[in-house]
Amino acid sequence: MFSHYFKIFVRTTWRSKGYSFINISGLAIGIACSIFTLLWVMDEFAYDDFHKDKEMIFVFRTNSKNTDGTFTFAATSGRLAEGLREFPEVEESARASFRQRILFNYKDKSFYEQGAYADASLLTIFTFPLIEGDVTNPLPDANSAVITRKLAEKYFNGESAIGKIIRINNETDVRITAVAEDIPTQSTIQFQLLLPYSIYKKTDPYNEEWGAWTGGNTYVKLRAGTDKIKMEDKISRQITHPKIWPRWGETVEHVLLPLADWHLRSNYENGKQSGGRLQYTKAFGLVAAFILLIACVNFMNLATARSLNRAKEIGVRKVVGAVRQSLAGQFLSESVLISIISSITALGLVLLLLPLFNKLTDKRLFIDYTNPLLISGFVGITLFTGLLAGSYPAFFLSSLRAIQILKDKFSGGSGASVRKTLVVFQFSLSVILIICALVVYQQIEYMRKKELGFDKDNVFYIRASDNLIKNYASFKQQLVNYPGILSVTRAAVEPMNIQSGLELGDDGWRGKEKEDNVAFQWLKCDHDFLSAFNFDFVAGRNFSMEFPADSNNFVINEEAARQMNFDSPVGETLKVIRKGTIIGVVKDFHSAGLDQPIQPVIISMSPDESNQFFIHYESGKLTETMEYATKVYKKIEPDFPMEYTFLNDTFDTQYKNEILIEKLSTCFMIIAVFISCLGLFGLSSFTAERRVKEMGIRKILGANVSQLITLLCRDFVVLVVIALMIGFPIGWWLGNQFLASYAFRTDLSISTFIVTGVSLLVIALLTVSYQSAIAAMRNPVTSLRRE
Repeated sequence: MFSHYFKIFVRTTWRSKGYSFINISGLAIGIACSIFTLLWVMDEFAYDDFHKDKEMIFVFRTNSKNTDGTFTFAATSGRLAEGLREFPEVEESARASFRQRILFNYKDKSFYEQGAYADASLLTIFTFPLIEGDVTNPLPDANSAVITRKLAEKYFNGESAIGKIIRINNETDVRITAVAEDIPTQSTIQFQLLLPYSIYKKTDPYNEEWGAWTGGNTYVKLRAGTDKIKMEDKISRQITHPKIWPRWGETVEHVLLPLADWHLRSNYENGKQSGGRLQYTKAFGLVAAFILLIACVNFMNLATARSLNRAKEIGVRKVVGAVRQSLAGQFLSESVLISIISSITALGLVLLLLPLFNKLTDKRLFIDYTNPLLISGFVGITLFTGLLAGSYPAFFLSSLRAIQILKDKFSGGSGASVRKTLVVFQFSLSVILIICALVVYQQIEYMRKKELGFDKDNVFYIRASDNLIKNYASFKQQLVNYPGILSVTRAAVEPMNIQSGLELGDDGWRGKEKEDNVAFQWLKCDHDFLSAFNFDFVAGRNFSMEFPADSNNFVINEEAARQMNFDSPVGETLKVIRKGTIIGVVKDFHSAGLDQPIQPVIISMSPDESNQFFIHYESGKLTETMEYATKVYKKIEPDFPMEYTFLNDTFDTQYKNEILIEKLSTCFMIIAVFISCLGLFGLSSFTAERRVKEMGIRKILGANVSQLITLLCRDFVVLVVIALMIGFPIGWWLGNQFLASYAFRTDLSISTFIVTGVSLLVIALLTVSYQSAIAAMRNPVTSLRRE
C-alpha cells in the first residue's frame, strides 16, 4: 500500500512542480528555524550539566536589605568557605576570585590569559579532569599553578608542562603542577590558569574579615540527602548571625543557588530568584514554533485550495471502494513525505548557515549525529510537521462526496472560509513578530543614544600593571603632550559599570537612622576624572590638587544626596571607611544598565586604587593616537602587552542579551514574513488560475487591467487588514511587557504600528499583484476558447 501511495505522491508532485516547490521550501525554512532553535536551546540547557553530583553543588549569593529593597550580589567573605567545613552536611567547599586577566610569561612568550585564584578543592567539587599532575593535590603550595591543555600546547610546543616555571603578572614565579582538560564552553566557570587562593589573599587586607565582601565566589558541595532550605537556615544561625551580622546588622543573609540555575535562572529581584536567560530561551522556542506553524498553514492552504485538481481522483477512488480512512491515510502519507524531503532540505540549510548562526549567537554549535536527544528532536519535528500540515487537507479531501464530484457539483468553495482563516492566522503571527522586533530594535537604539550624564565617546582605557601605575605621572605627561590626545585620567572602574554594595555605618552621615540601609556605588578616581568625562556639577566643586584635604573628601550625585536627605549636601561630613567632607554634587548619571534606576554614587579621590587609565582622543585621530599611546606604553612597560577597550564597547557587554534578542527577533521576523508571503504567492497564483475565465468575461465586458488587478487583490488585502487588527493589540501588550523590565525605556509609539501595517500591506500587495497582473493581462480569447 505504501508503494502505491508513493507512486501517487511522485506523480502529483511532479505534475504540480510550482506548488510543490512552494510547499517544500516553506516547510524547509520553518523546519530549519526549528533545528537552529533546538540546537540553541539544547546548548543553553546543557550548561554545567557535565559535573558529577551536580544536584548537590551550590554557589552562595548574598542578600543585602536596604531602603530600596533587597540587593543580591555574588561576593562573599573570604572566610566563609573555611567556616562551612565545620558542618557535617558539607562534603567540600572552595573559594575562587572572580575571573581576571593575568599576564602569563614563559621565556619570550607573554600574553594575558583568563585566570582565577582558587582553593585546590575547586577541582574536587567540579568535574575538571586533570590529564597531568597529582589528582589528589593539584595545588600543593603557594607557588604552584594549574593550566589547561590549550595553554600547555600554546606555550610548550608538545613538551610536558609539569615542572615548568612561569612568571605571573611580571612579579611572581610559579611552578606548573597540573594540566587540566580544556574547560567546556558550556561551563559557567571558565579559566585557562588556576592559581592558589593564598596569593589572592595577600592582595586584599580585608580578606580575613568575616564581614568583608572581597572573597570572590564561595562554592559548596553538600552531602547526598541534605536539604537546601534547612542548610541555609543552619548557616544563618551558625555563621551569618554570630559572625557577619556584628558588622552589618540584620540586613544580610546568605542563600544557596543550585548549579542547575547558574546559567538560566541566575537573576534576583528583591532577594528572590526571578528568572534569567530561561525567559529568552522560552521566548525564542515559542517564536520558532510560530514560524513552523506558519509554514504548516501554507501547506494546508495550498493543499485545500488545490482540492479541485484532485477531486475527480477522490471521487473515482471512492466509487471503486476506497473508504475515508484510507484516503486520509494517503494524504497524511503524502504530507509526511513532503515533510521528510523538507527536513532533508532544512538540514542542508542548517549545515550551510550554521557558521553564520554561531557568529550571530556567539556560540559553537554543531550537529552531533550521535546525540539521541538531537536525533529524536529532528525526527519528532519532521513527523509533527507532516502530520500537522496534512491533518486538515486529509480530513477535508477525504470528506468529499463522490456523487457531488462526479456530477461536477463540487466547486471547492467549502474550504474557502478555512483558507481565509488560516491566512489571517499566519499573518497575525507575522504582525506580532514585526511589532516585537521593532520594539526590541527601538529600545536598543534608545539605549545606544541615551545621554548617560558623561561623555563616553572617543575614549579607550587600559588596565594598568603595577609598574605602569608607579609611572603614571610620566605616562600621562607624555600622552597629553601629543596633539591628538585631549586628556588622560584614571579610575578603578569604567563609569557606566560601577558595582553596588557599599553600605555606610550608623555614623555614615548626619541624621542617618538605623533603618537607612542604602546600598551606594563607590567610584574611586583621580582628581581630573570628572572634568575629563564632562560630568555636570550642580553644586560645589571638583577635586583639586590645590587642596591636599581632597584626598579624604567626596563628591556625590543627586540621588545620593536624596538618599541622605540633604537639601544642601556641600559641607556635610561623610564617613566611608575614613571621614571626609562632601565638596561637590554632580548631576545624576547612569552608572549601571538602563534596566536599573539611577543609583546613589559616592566618588572619592583614590588614585592609588585606580588601575584603569582612560584616554580621550580627538574624533578622527584614533589610528595615530593608538600608535603613539602604544609606543609610550612599551617604553614604560615592555613586558606587558597593551590591552585596551573602547568605552563604547562596554555597551555591547552590558546589553549582550538584548543585542542577541534584537538579532534573533529580526531574523525570525524576516523569515516569518517571507514564509507567509510565499504561501500567499502560491494561493494568489492558484486563485488567479481558477478565475481566469471570469477575468476573460469581465475584460470582454469592458473591465480594464487595473480594475481586474484590484478585484483579484481586494480579498487578500482584506485578510491582511483583519490580521493587522488582531495582531496589533497582542503586539502592543507583548511590547509593553518587554519594555516594563527597563527603568529607562523608549515609548511604544503609533509609528511602530503604522510602519508594521504599511510595510505588511505593501509586501502582501507586491506578492499577489504579480499573479493578478498576469491573469488580468491574459488574452480573453485564450481563456474562453473552449466555451
